Amino acid sequence: MQSKDVGEVMRCYAIYVFHSDVNETSAALAEEALRRIKGAADYLLLVALVPGGGRLADLADAVVGPHAPLTFKEGIRLGLKHIYETAPDLADCVLVTGSHMVGPIGAFEPIVERALASDADLVAPYFHAPKIDPRLTTRDLPARIPYFDFTFFKRSLLAQESFRRFWDRAEPSPDYWSDFLGIMIPFGQLIESSGFKVEYLLDPDQLESFDPRMFEVHKVVELGGPAVPKNVFLLDPLIHDLQAIYARRALDAVALRDPELCSLLWDVLLTEAELRTLHTNLEEQAVLDDRYVGEPKDEWNFGTVAVFIHAFYIDVLEDIWPSLKQLPGGADLYISTASKENKEHIEAFIADQGWPIGATEVRVVAANRGRDMSSLFITFQDVVLAGKYEVALRLHSKRTPQVGRQIGNSFRDHLLDNLVFNSDYVRNLYDVLDQNPKIGFVIPPTVHIGFGTLGHAWYTNKAPMLKLAAQIGIKVSVDRDTPVAAYGTMFWFRTEALRPLFEHPWKWTDFNPEPHHVDGGLAHLLERLMGYCAQSRHFRTLTICNRYAAARNYVKLEYKLQLLAAQLPSHNISMQYEYLLQKRSEAPIRRWIYRKLERLYAHHVVRRPPLLNVVRPFAHFVRNLITPR
Repeated sequence: MQSKDVGEVMRCYAIYVFHSDVNETSAALAEEALRRIKGAADYLLLVALVPGGGRLADLADAVVGPHAPLTFKEGIRLGLKHIYETAPDLADCVLVTGSHMVGPIGAFEPIVERALASDADLVAPYFHAPKIDPRLTTRDLPARIPYFDFTFFKRSLLAQESFRRFWDRAEPSPDYWSDFLGIMIPFGQLIESSGFKVEYLLDPDQLESFDPRMFEVHKVVELGGPAVPKNVFLLDPLIHDLQAIYARRALDAVALRDPELCSLLWDVLLTEAELRTLHTNLEEQAVLDDRYVGEPKDEWNFGTVAVFIHAFYIDVLEDIWPSLKQLPGGADLYISTASKENKEHIEAFIADQGWPIGATEVRVVAANRGRDMSSLFITFQDVVLAGKYEVALRLHSKRTPQVGRQIGNSFRDHLLDNLVFNSDYVRNLYDVLDQNPKIGFVIPPTVHIGFGTLGHAWYTNKAPMLKLAAQIGIKVSVDRDTPVAAYGTMFWFRTEALRPLFEHPWKWTDFNPEPHHVDGGLAHLLERLMGYCAQSRHFRTLTICNRYAAARNYVKLEYKLQLLAAQLPSHNISMQYEYLLQKRSEAPIRRWIYRKLERLYAHHVVRRPPLLNVVRPFAHFVRNLITPR
């Protein structure tokens, strides 16, 4: 590579530390990073946890490292030791980075050229600012401490005995804060006390937090940063909230600068994150406009849509029909129902209404068990697996008879109005699906008006759903309290996202017979499993709503939250949560009794559904008795 100043050949070495858990997606992200670095570096050293470096080794000039748990700083130490021992004629600069980073973002060559041309001893993307870190303000520390995430050590620094001695004596820790205090701070002090010059790839004046790589990750990408930490997207959502982290904006900026890398990042996040964490941190909710501003069209890349409807209550079909008439483009209609008489009634209704945008077919389910879930995954299994449709819509004649009629109607409106508000609204959704092929499951917001869903939506379904997921081969981390699910089982989906559920050999007898549609039954398990099925297939789940529903749901949700928060001693959400956890731990006997009774309730009611009406009053009595006042 040529220096812009003197025209002489200059060499860049690179140390890449692969210290992630070994899985297909993390390896794919690392492979892409190594390919890009290899294209501009004269020598690429892989420091790997994996014996022999695995398939990554083919991309490196050399591989070193233990076959035991490895931290990033330990990897740097081992990599520098190798270079000092094998390349006494030092490189002009050495890049250090690792598998905890997403990058290089975009072209790598200009970054190397800038580092080589710099007269600084160290070139880093960003820094930690101790003087505004509340944990460090009482200590006399440098104003900025450079991070090693994607950092170039120049020859002038590599040749210094103090630098070499620092890494020979470094004792990295797997604990982040211990590592920061024991490695990062002493290194920053060494740089400052020795008078070494540091250049930052990003303008320090535009970064205003003490940890911009996390708290201002969107700025890091938008200002042209070469890489970002993967873990910023996986942090506890409460940290994102308290620090106002704008991860969605950062991800959108990565997509704008480097679509290929963004796609790989999505695969990693969908593999490593809990769906609720990902859904929250990346704000996977869209308020779609009910006016279409694009060029008028009736064709999209995904082709004709399949609409699957289960009409158990055939009179409700008339309520659904206005929504169906809003669908733009082509759509084939598949309706299932419980009897031959219903089928004849539905066919007559369709003939009277007309269906001008596609074919229609009405089927009678083989058994009246499992309601809308069995009718989708059994009755229309052949339609989906035939591969004709990429995108489908699932609706059904929902009535929710266990609650007041007005509450049931509100629930159905919530589902229909957020999935199919009007024709322009659906056109906007179709554009989103066309532009984002990784979106595989599209759901309304979690219903909470009229229902106590929030924080309790697993009910007695979590343990049996985990067992079911293992049987099907769906391996993802599930959420603790409220799964990201299509409550009410109306949704849009890509057929590939739910393929395992269509391929599974369900039997009608796997589902509860009518009218015993209870928690813990297969239909309720599938309701909560679909989002995790899509995630296991590397598809995103997107919540959509119209602007009226967004206003209605938000203002009621805000009222509920402030009502609860007002009863707690702190205004800080993290402290509120810790307080409630402490109070909960003060009643271990109550919790033990509750868990035991909940398991008994789930076990017996699922297996003997007629017991539900007998047991429910007793369950309410016990719950009220053991709940702390």
